[in-house]
Amino acid sequence: MASVEIQTPTTQSAESALAHLSRGQIQAALQVLAELGRTADRSTLDSALEKWFRAPQYSTVLSDKDWATLEDYLLTRTEAPPPLLVAACVAFCLQSNDLDRAYHLFIKRPPRLVSQGTEDNTLRTVSETLLTRLLENDRVTSAITVAKILGRLQGPEAEEQRVTFAVIEEAIRQAEQADHAAALRYLFAHKDALPLSLAYRTTKQILVSALSSAATSAPLEAFQNAVAYFADPTFHLELEPLYRSYAEFLLERSAFDTATSFAKIVEPLLPDLAAELLLETEYAHRKSELAPGDSVGRYRLACWAIEMGLTGRGERELEGLTRDPFVGENARLRLTSLRLERDRQALQRAQEAFESGNFRLAYELANKFTVTRSDSELTSSACALAELARFYAEQQPQRQTAEAMARYQQAERLFFRQQYSEALDLVVSIQVEFPNSEVGRRAARLRQEIERKLKVK
Repeated sequence: MASVEIQTPTTQSAESALAHLSRGQIQAALQVLAELGRTADRSTLDSALEKWFRAPQYSTVLSDKDWATLEDYLLTRTEAPPPLLVAACVAFCLQSNDLDRAYHLFIKRPPRLVSQGTEDNTLRTVSETLLTRLLENDRVTSAITVAKILGRLQGPEAEEQRVTFAVIEEAIRQAEQADHAAALRYLFAHKDALPLSLAYRTTKQILVSALSSAATSAPLEAFQNAVAYFADPTFHLELEPLYRSYAEFLLERSAFDTATSFAKIVEPLLPDLAAELLLETEYAHRKSELAPGDSVGRYRLACWAIEMGLTGRGERELEGLTRDPFVGENARLRLTSLRLERDRQALQRAQEAFESGNFRLAYELANKFTVTRSDSELTSSACALAELARFYAEQQPQRQTAEAMARYQQAERLFFRQQYSEALDLVVSIQVEFPNSEVGRRAARLRQEIERKLKVK
């Protein structure tokens, strides 16, 4: 008598999940996996899941519920999931630009080598890709965690990398204790163990931490150390937003002397930024010395700011004075003059484009003016220019074709007069300017005739 296999709920769930995976239906398979018992044999399911994640349809989007089911499947089992399945899931997250989930999966169940060869290479590749992406996103602390796991995967040959990340880890530890200057001194003392890109990213993270410090003077030495260590201005251009934030941090706390010192520190490498920071500091200092009701002083400060190039600061100051009984009229007139000059410059760019024959650009600029500056005194002029530019832009192809045909006919006349060199110059210019047009093709045929005549002569 033939034996009958008894189908348990767990077996049925596993077979149903495998059926869904064989058809590429990952969401349906995950729904079934949620019903699977924790003690079930998962080896076949693991292989099927790994196969799907290694060659998925990347247009597939897994919901948070899908990921929760998958993470429960991977992380709540009694035995560790296969390293290659974890690596395949991490690679899928990276391909989907989900760096947070990739890192979460990787550190929750870090892959361990169980053999050498292809599996070894796959784990290293995924780990190195995750490490690189974390560094690219300035997540140095997370990168250190991955580097430690990667060091175990790579074995003794990774000693240099372990030393590198040990230095970075110690520098960040010191920064977390609010000793940012010491952290950078330590980092730079071990510069020979650090690639420049890693030193840059670690420095950036330490400076961000320094900015969150409550003390105004404490981060100054950290920024000074950063400027002293990196001689390449490109590095400091990328850090310019941080430098601006620190200067704003100082000015908000009326630390004018420290702000001036900081501007002097960055001046050798970023002279334009330093000049701007010195002006901002001088503006903030002058404003702090004004009495609360000194509207005349505020008006003079606004005019000084505009003259020194701090137009935004000056305008905001003037806007706050428009209702003042003493300087309100002056403030309104000055604002009107500033805005009219700015409008004139914007319209001038459209006029220059029109005069140079770039009618489409002229139309775009003039039309943008009418939309964004509808209350300007120059809006009617901008409307007229936009209409004229649009007309010329629509007519331009026909005019160009007519001009090209006239030049072609002139080339034909020169050809019949046996003035071959002059005719050749004309047809070559037509070919260059109108390569894919009918007149361009006719010019090419005439050029062949001219060149034959020149060879005969």
